[in-house]
Amino acid sequence: MGKLLPFLLAIAGLCAGVGAGYSLKPEAAEESASDAEVDMKGDPGREPDASARESGGSYFEIANQFVVPVIKDERVDGMVILSITLDISSAQMDTARRLEPRLRDALLRVLFDHANAGGFDGRFTETSRVRTLRDALVEAARGVAGPDVADVLILDLARQDI
Repeated sequence: MGKLLPFLLAIAGLCAGVGAGYSLKPEAAEESASDAEVDMKGDPGREPDASARESGGSYFEIANQFVVPVIKDERVDGMVILSITLDISSAQMDTARRLEPRLRDALLRVLFDHANAGGFDGRFTETSRVRTLRDALVEAARGVAGPDVADVLILDLARQDI
């Protein structure tokens, strides 16, 4: 029990921090069309599908944050917490809501693979590492929801070492 207590306290603290962060999160303001155009121009390699461009696209926020354990030397070394939103065509919003459990599962599998490959070690916020993760998340989301997924937006990304 003596070895288990620090681990349980760390998990309880992590859960309390996530809960506080979620409850204190400010409401997202509507993004204007010009802001969306600036975001797309800032990343020339990320061209959305034609259907998303025509409809103006919508944002489907995955309901809960993703919590991914980082394992090192056969023990949990830290936790990564992410908030993910899909840039998807307006016509597919109902489909995305209906498929949310499958979307979460596919995205979580990608996140686990990324963590197991060392993607959340060291300087995990480097542009190339985040781009690799985003590309894998887009591919997984398109595999579930179809080609109308224009992009995956990582809104929050934090690592808590234990």
